[in-house]
Amino acid sequence: SPCTAAGRHGKRGSLVERCEEQCRLGEMVPRTRVGCCSLGMRSALLLVMMGGGSGLSPLQEGFDSADRSGAGADHRQDWCPVEEQVRRGGIELRNALRGRDISVIMEPYAFWSRLDEKDDIVGHIPLVMDELARRAGFRWRDSFIVTEGLVEGEDYTAYANYHLEHVDMIADWFTDTPQRRSLGLAFPYNWLDLSLIMVTWPQPTRGDFGNIFFSFMRPFDIWLWFILITFVLYSAVVFWYLEANVNGRYIGKGPLSGIEIA
Repeated sequence: SPCTAAGRHGKRGSLVERCEEQCRLGEMVPRTRVGCCSLGMRSALLLVMMGGGSGLSPLQEGFDSADRSGAGADHRQDWCPVEEQVRRGGIELRNALRGRDISVIMEPYAFWSRLDEKDDIVGHIPLVMDELARRAGFRWRDSFIVTEGLVEGEDYTAYANYHLEHVDMIADWFTDTPQRRSLGLAFPYNWLDLSLIMVTWPQPTRGDFGNIFFSFMRPFDIWLWFILITFVLYSAVVFWYLEANVNGRYIGKGPLSGIEIA
C-alpha cells in the first residue's frame, strides 16, 4: 500500500546548510507507518526566493475541503518499490525522488502559504517546496491541493491523519508529538523549537546587614571556603617547616611568626 507522512505546528537549524544536507543525504524521505518511504514537511527549512506557480493544480478540481467521508480521490504514490531499490543499492537515496510527482496539501495561513489574485500558491512554504523540488529533482506544482483547514470538531492530528490517506505529504508546520508518531505520522529533522519559554524581569531585593556584609562569600559554597582556608594554612606550615633552618627570614622565629610570614 502507499506510504504516507506529515507533522503540524513545530522545530531547529542553520537554514540553508541543514536543508541542503537533508537533500544530499536523502533525509527528505523518512520511514513511515508500514516501513516504506514517503515525505514529511514541517514549517520552513530555509529562506530562498524562487519562481511562483501558474494557478491551481488539476488535483484541486473536485476536491471538497469539508469532506471527511473518505470518498475523495487517492493521489498517493506507492513509495515501497522506491525504498526497496534504495535498500538494494539500485538508487542513491539522494536521487530517490528525482523525476517524480509529489502530491501535497497546503492550508493557506498568513505568510506561510496563500493564494494570490491569480490563484497562484505563494508564501514561505511554497518557496521552500520550490527549493526542495529543485534540489531533490521532484515536481509538486501540478499536484498540490489547497484546503480550508479544520472542519467542526476536528483537531490538527485528525486533520493530518485523514489527508495523509489521500496525498503523499502535508506541507505545513506541525508539532512533533508521541501521539502523532504513534499514528504513523513521520517528521523530518526538527529545527524550530516551539516549546514554552517564560521570560520575566528579575525583582531585586535588599537583604539584611549579615547578607550584605558576607556577600563576598556568595561565589563559593561554605565548604569550599573552608577547604581553601585550610589549604592556605597547611601550605604555610609546610613552607615554614622547610625554610625554618635555611632561610634567614625564618631563623629565630617561632611557629606562629613563621606561619604568619609564610
